[in-house]
Amino acid sequence: AIAAWAGLGAVFTSVWRLAQWPVAVVLGIVGMDVVYHLAPARRPRFTWLSPGAVFTLAGWIVASLGMRLYVENVADYNATYGSIGAVIVLMLWLYLIAATLLVGAEINAVIASTSAGGANRLANERRPAR
Repeated sequence: AIAAWAGLGAVFTSVWRLAQWPVAVVLGIVGMDVVYHLAPARRPRFTWLSPGAVFTLAGWIVASLGMRLYVENVADYNATYGSIGAVIVLMLWLYLIAATLLVGAEINAVIASTSAGGANRLANERRPAR
């Protein structure tokens, strides 16, 4: 509708239908990297493509598709819980997304601690005080 309003035509609409998914993936990874850069108390070096962000986005997609299949085919929350069933499903989905976000952050933290200089710093932190 926006392409028709702006007068961009059918070619733009066709190209956008193909390009919308790669654009969404890139924006998702950049968004996760921004979260992983701004959230910790210690500011890590910003990277455009971190393994934790890729894992988080993949986990987000898998969790969303898995929840969709589960709700459509297995669970009947509306019959069991009534209208509050939607809230239960939403909370379960948010829990899965939060878990993937934390695991992605841990992946980045482990990689940062085992990189050059990080392994020595980690070893020094684990030594008992004298």
